[in-house]
Amino acid sequence: MIPPLTIHDVFEGLAAHCTHLKGAAVATPDGLVLASTGAFDGDAPAACAAGLATSVDNHLSFLTPSRCDDGLVWADSGVWYVARLPNDHLLLVWSGSEEQVGLLRLAVQRAVQQLAPMLSTTR
Repeated sequence: MIPPLTIHDVFEGLAAHCTHLKGAAVATPDGLVLASTGAFDGDAPAACAAGLATSVDNHLSFLTPSRCDDGLVWADSGVWYVARLPNDHLLLVWSGSEEQVGLLRLAVQRAVQQLAPMLSTTR
């Protein structure tokens, strides 16, 4: 396998495996967009990813010190997946409710592995 050259190459692979993909975004830890695709435009999806991860971390810390590495959320609008990347960057993926969640999870995990080397030196 040839490693992807850009974040958008990773997005193309994600779209190839997730037939109901609506959008994907890579965010900085402070919620700024590094790249996005599909229905995601501007910094709003990146801010959402950062806020979601922070909120989950904060709420779980009431029970035990926790850090959200990844998570799935089912909503009326579809299935949402947030995953933490190196240096606290985040990947937010939105797919239609028709998506097979197991395939979505595998595709996102693969995307995380591909994105990790690209973001390991980025702050």
